[in-house]
Amino acid sequence: MALAEFALDGRLISANARCQELLRLDPAQVGTLQHAQLCTAGLAQSPAYGAMWQSLCDGHEFSGVVERVCCDGSRCWLEALYAPVRDRQGVVTHIMMAATDVTQSKRTELARQDHLWRLSLVADTTDAAIVITDSNSRVVYSNDGFHRMFGWTLQEIQEQKVLELLAQQTPVELFERVRGDLRQGRPAEMEEVATGKGGRRYWSKIICNPVMDAQGQWVYTVSVLLDITKTKIHEVLHQRALQAMSSDLPLMQVLEMVCEEVERLARRCVPPSSR
Repeated sequence: MALAEFALDGRLISANARCQELLRLDPAQVGTLQHAQLCTAGLAQSPAYGAMWQSLCDGHEFSGVVERVCCDGSRCWLEALYAPVRDRQGVVTHIMMAATDVTQSKRTELARQDHLWRLSLVADTTDAAIVITDSNSRVVYSNDGFHRMFGWTLQEIQEQKVLELLAQQTPVELFERVRGDLRQGRPAEMEEVATGKGGRRYWSKIICNPVMDAQGQWVYTVSVLLDITKTKIHEVLHQRALQAMSSDLPLMQVLEMVCEEVERLARRCVPPSSR
């Protein structure tokens, strides 16, 4: 453990070998170095730093994980306890610091936070709707793309079964087959007409990926929903036109069939109130 003593004005009085090693201290600096020099510039110049040091001088302890600037310019993180030391009359005479090095774990934590922040950027800026559900198929997370596409906020759909909510015309047996695959650790895909909050319908490609725990039990599902309405319409129209042409139907009849197919698809993808 690193141990150091500071005078009430912040001057370093003594430091043990571990403290000198940790903070890259030259023994000649003991007696001249100020505590503020071991802090980042932003902290040392902040009102919070002055208030913290004054609180120590007033006899109050301080503890926490703190970032410190080593004497060679490098940085370290310490889990530190600062304790006022009193004389026989109860007057605070100096400040004792006891600290352990937590630099590696703090860097790992910061890297994880940075990674999660980047993931959140990806999740919320993509046009795809992303939903995470638990093993009971209840919604626990939805991204901004889901709100933009379907209109529901997380608070509105939390604890609901997302597939039943979106694809109300789809047979329940299909959902059970999908969940059976997920329980076995197998991803599942489907293309269904999904209905949003305002009644608008989308052809959606739904990709469900199971997340298993260490024991191989299904705990979460990450589902990505893609709007494939335009692609689906083009695909169906192309198929119908090819079928009609291969049957040697007259051009006018082929065009009529295409128009009928457009109307049929429009009825599936437009809310009833908009027709």
